[in-house]
Amino acid sequence: MSAEENKPKITPLGLCQAGQDTVQEITQKTHEMFQALKLTQLPNGTVTGTRNAQDRIMKLKDLLAKMDPLFKRLRVIYTECQKHTSDLEQYKGNLVPLMSNSGNGGSDKENPPKSAREQALESRKLELEISLRMKNDHLDNLTAQMQNLVWDLNSILSSTTTT
Repeated sequence: MSAEENKPKITPLGLCQAGQDTVQEITQKTHEMFQALKLTQLPNGTVTGTRNAQDRIMKLKDLLAKMDPLFKRLRVIYTECQKHTSDLEQYKGNLVPLMSNSGNGGSDKENPPKSAREQALESRKLELEISLRMKNDHLDNLTAQMQNLVWDLNSILSSTTTT
Protein backbone atom coordinates (compact mmCIF):
# COMPACT_ATOMS: atom_id res chain seq x y z
CA MET A 1 0.00 0.00 0.00
CA SER A 2 1.30 3.41 -0.87
CA ALA A 3 1.06 6.61 1.11
CA GLU A 4 -1.50 7.93 -1.39
CA GLU A 5 -3.95 5.13 -0.56
CA ASN A 6 -3.64 5.64 3.22
CA LYS A 7 -4.15 9.38 3.01
CA PRO A 8 -7.74 10.34 3.82
CA LYS A 9 -9.55 12.15 1.03
CA ILE A 10 -10.28 15.79 1.77
CA THR A 11 -13.88 16.68 1.03
CA PRO A 12 -15.66 20.05 1.25
CA LEU A 13 -17.92 18.57 3.91
CA GLY A 14 -14.93 17.58 6.05
CA LEU A 15 -13.40 21.01 5.53
CA CYS A 16 -16.60 22.73 6.59
CA GLN A 17 -16.79 20.55 9.72
CA ALA A 18 -13.16 21.37 10.55
CA GLY A 19 -13.91 25.06 9.96
CA GLN A 20 -16.93 24.89 12.25
CA ASP A 21 -14.83 23.24 14.97
CA THR A 22 -12.13 25.88 14.56
CA VAL A 23 -14.66 28.71 14.80
CA GLN A 24 -16.03 27.08 17.96
CA GLU A 25 -12.54 26.98 19.47
CA ILE A 26 -11.96 30.64 18.53
CA THR A 27 -15.28 31.56 20.14
CA GLN A 28 -14.38 29.65 23.30
CA LYS A 29 -10.95 31.32 23.54
CA THR A 30 -12.53 34.72 22.93
CA HIS A 31 -15.02 34.06 25.70
CA GLU A 32 -12.18 33.11 28.04
CA MET A 33 -10.35 36.28 27.08
CA PHE A 34 -13.34 38.48 27.84
CA GLN A 35 -13.86 36.71 31.14
CA ALA A 36 -10.21 37.40 32.03
CA LEU A 37 -10.63 41.05 31.01
CA LYS A 38 -13.79 41.30 33.06
CA LEU A 39 -11.99 40.04 36.18
CA THR A 40 -8.92 42.17 35.62
CA GLN A 41 -8.36 44.94 38.12
CA LEU A 42 -5.98 47.79 37.57
CA PRO A 43 -2.87 47.66 39.71
CA ASN A 44 -3.40 49.69 42.85
CA GLY A 45 0.23 50.18 43.76
CA THR A 46 0.52 47.26 46.13
CA VAL A 47 2.78 44.31 45.47
CA THR A 48 -0.10 41.84 45.29
CA GLY A 49 -2.11 44.14 43.00
CA THR A 50 0.81 44.48 40.64
CA ARG A 51 1.45 40.75 40.72
CA ASN A 52 -2.22 39.97 39.99
CA ALA A 53 -2.23 42.44 37.10
CA GLN A 54 0.90 40.84 35.67
CA ASP A 55 -0.67 37.38 36.00
CA ARG A 56 -3.77 38.55 34.13
CA ILE A 57 -1.64 40.13 31.42
CA MET A 58 0.32 36.89 31.02
CA LYS A 59 -2.93 34.90 30.81
CA LEU A 60 -4.26 37.27 28.12
CA LYS A 61 -1.02 37.01 26.14
CA ASP A 62 -1.19 33.22 26.42
CA LEU A 63 -4.79 33.21 25.14
CA LEU A 64 -3.82 35.47 22.24
CA ALA A 65 -0.92 33.20 21.39
CA LYS A 66 -3.29 30.21 21.33
CA MET A 67 -5.76 32.04 19.10
CA ASP A 68 -3.22 32.98 16.41
CA PRO A 69 -2.78 29.42 15.10
CA LEU A 70 -6.55 28.94 15.16
CA PHE A 71 -7.03 31.90 12.82
CA LYS A 72 -4.24 30.59 10.58
CA ARG A 73 -5.88 27.15 10.50
CA LEU A 74 -9.22 28.76 9.66
CA ARG A 75 -7.62 30.64 6.76
CA VAL A 76 -6.08 27.42 5.41
CA ILE A 77 -9.43 25.66 5.68
CA TYR A 78 -11.14 28.52 3.87
CA THR A 79 -8.55 28.46 1.07
CA GLU A 80 -8.83 24.69 0.66
CA CYS A 81 -12.61 24.87 0.65
CA GLN A 82 -12.47 27.53 -2.06
CA LYS A 83 -10.18 25.27 -4.14
CA HIS A 84 -12.53 22.30 -3.82
CA THR A 85 -15.67 24.27 -4.63
CA SER A 86 -14.36 26.62 -7.31
CA ASP A 87 -15.45 24.26 -10.08
CA LEU A 88 -19.04 24.49 -8.82
CA GLU A 89 -19.25 28.20 -9.71
CA GLN A 90 -20.15 27.44 -13.32
CA TYR A 91 -23.12 25.34 -12.16
CA LYS A 92 -24.25 27.79 -9.51
CA GLY A 93 -27.28 29.05 -11.41
CA ASN A 94 -28.38 25.56 -12.44
CA LEU A 95 -28.22 23.86 -9.04
CA VAL A 96 -31.07 25.59 -7.24
CA PRO A 97 -33.74 27.51 -9.12
CA LEU A 98 -34.16 30.94 -7.64
CA MET A 99 -37.62 32.18 -6.90
CA SER A 100 -38.40 35.29 -8.89
CA ASN A 101 -40.65 38.15 -7.83
CA SER A 102 -43.52 36.71 -9.83
CA GLY A 103 -43.37 33.62 -7.62
CA ASN A 104 -43.18 31.09 -10.45
CA GLY A 105 -40.01 29.47 -9.08
CA GLY A 106 -37.90 30.31 -12.10
CA SER A 107 -39.91 28.15 -14.49
CA ASP A 108 -41.43 29.41 -17.70
CA LYS A 109 -44.79 27.71 -17.07
CA GLU A 110 -47.84 29.87 -16.50
CA ASN A 111 -49.50 29.67 -13.10
CA PRO A 112 -52.74 27.70 -13.27
CA PRO A 113 -55.89 29.73 -12.58
CA LYS A 114 -56.70 29.97 -8.91
CA SER A 115 -59.90 28.68 -7.44
CA ALA A 116 -62.37 30.96 -5.70
CA ARG A 117 -61.28 29.60 -2.33
CA GLU A 118 -57.59 30.35 -3.04
CA GLN A 119 -58.49 33.86 -4.16
CA ALA A 120 -60.56 34.41 -1.01
CA LEU A 121 -57.70 33.14 1.15
CA GLU A 122 -55.23 35.44 -0.60
CA SER A 123 -57.47 38.47 -0.14
CA ARG A 124 -57.95 37.54 3.54
CA LYS A 125 -54.17 37.23 3.87
CA LEU A 126 -53.68 40.68 2.36
CA GLU A 127 -56.29 42.15 4.71
CA LEU A 128 -54.56 40.59 7.71
CA GLU A 129 -51.17 41.86 6.56
CA ILE A 130 -52.55 45.39 6.20
CA SER A 131 -54.18 45.16 9.62
CA LEU A 132 -50.93 43.89 11.14
CA ARG A 133 -48.94 46.73 9.57
CA MET A 134 -51.42 49.29 10.91
CA LYS A 135 -51.23 47.78 14.41
CA ASN A 136 -47.43 47.73 14.24
CA ASP A 137 -47.38 51.39 13.21
CA HIS A 138 -49.72 52.21 16.09
CA LEU A 139 -47.44 50.33 18.53
CA ASP A 140 -44.42 52.20 17.15
CA ASN A 141 -46.19 55.51 17.76
CA LEU A 142 -47.12 54.48 21.29
CA THR A 143 -43.56 53.40 22.00
CA ALA A 144 -42.22 56.74 20.76
CA GLN A 145 -44.73 58.59 22.95
CA MET A 146 -43.74 56.49 25.97
CA GLN A 147 -40.06 57.21 25.34
CA ASN A 148 -40.77 60.93 25.15
CA LEU A 149 -42.79 60.73 28.35
CA VAL A 150 -39.97 58.90 30.16
CA TRP A 151 -37.46 61.48 28.93
CA ASP A 152 -39.71 64.30 30.15
CA LEU A 153 -40.20 62.63 33.53
CA ASN A 154 -36.47 62.01 33.92
CA SER A 155 -35.66 65.59 33.06
CA ILE A 156 -38.28 66.88 35.54
CA LEU A 157 -36.98 64.57 38.27
CA SER A 158 -33.35 65.49 37.64
CA SER A 159 -34.17 69.21 37.68
CA THR A 160 -36.12 68.92 40.96
CA THR A 161 -33.39 66.91 42.72
CA THR A 162 -30.64 69.33 41.76
CA THR A 163 -32.48 72.44 43.02
